[in-house]
Amino acid sequence: MYAEFLSIIGSIAIFGLFLVGLLYCAKIFYVERLIKLWENKNNSHFIIFSDNNSAIKNYYNLNNLDDLEKLRGYFIKINENDPIDILIDTNGGEFIYHKYALDLLFCHKGNISVFVPRKAYSCGTIISLFAHKIYMHKFAHLSPIDLQIIFETCKTANKICIAANELVNMTASLSNSDLGNLLLLYSKHACKSVNISNILLSNFYTKRYDKNMLNIIQEHFITPNLPHVYAYSVDELKNFGFQILDLPNDILDIHSLIFP
Repeated sequence: MYAEFLSIIGSIAIFGLFLVGLLYCAKIFYVERLIKLWENKNNSHFIIFSDNNSAIKNYYNLNNLDDLEKLRGYFIKINENDPIDILIDTNGGEFIYHKYALDLLFCHKGNISVFVPRKAYSCGTIISLFAHKIYMHKFAHLSPIDLQIIFETCKTANKICIAANELVNMTASLSNSDLGNLLLLYSKHACKSVNISNILLSNFYTKRYDKNMLNIIQEHFITPNLPHVYAYSVDELKNFGFQILDLPNDILDIHSLIFP
C-alpha cells in the first residue's frame, strides 16, 4: 500500500515537472513569435540585453563572455546597414564586458534603437546613450556610470576590475604609508589601466552627440556629483537635452513576458 502511494506521488511529480517544462517551452515559443512579428513589422533585427541567462533566441547576458562571443557571431551574419532594436534590462556590470558589445554597435552602420521598459543602469546606460533613438517607459530609469579602474597584469594578462567607489572604501581605513605601499604594488604589477571617460567621450559618443551634449554626459553620467545608485527619470533626461521617445506597447508586452 505504501509502495503504491509512493509510486503515485512519483508519477504526479514527474507529470508536474513535464508540465512545467512544457509551459516554459510554450512561453519561449510565444515570446519568439512576438519578436518575429515585431521584426517583420519594423524590418529590423531584435536583440535582448540583460544580466541574466535565457533560452530565448538572440537574448544575450552582457556579463557572460560566451554570450558576447555569440553576439559577435550574430553581427557577422546580419547586414551592417540593417536597423537594430535592442530591448535592455540590466543593473550593469564590468565595463570590460560591456565594451565588447559597444564595439559591435559602434561598427554597425544601421540605425540603432534602444528600448528601456524598466532600467538600464551603469554600463546599461553607456549602451543606451549610444543609440540613435532611446525609447523609455515613463517609470524607467538610467543611472550615472560607476567609474572603474581596470588593471591588466603584465605577466598573466589577467584583468582586475575595481569600481572607483569600492577602491575608496577599501583604502579609507589605511594609513598614508599603507596606502603608498598599495599604490606601489599596483604600479609594479599592473602595466595597463583604462580611462573610461576618455574612451567614451573621445571615441564612441562623438559619433552621436555635439560638444554641448558631450559636456552634459561628462557632467551628469561620467563624473557626476550624484552617487552611482541614483536613478535618472525620463523627465530629468529630457531636461538634459536627450530625445526620449515613448515606449511602444508591443515592447512592453514582450518585456512583461521575459521579465515578470
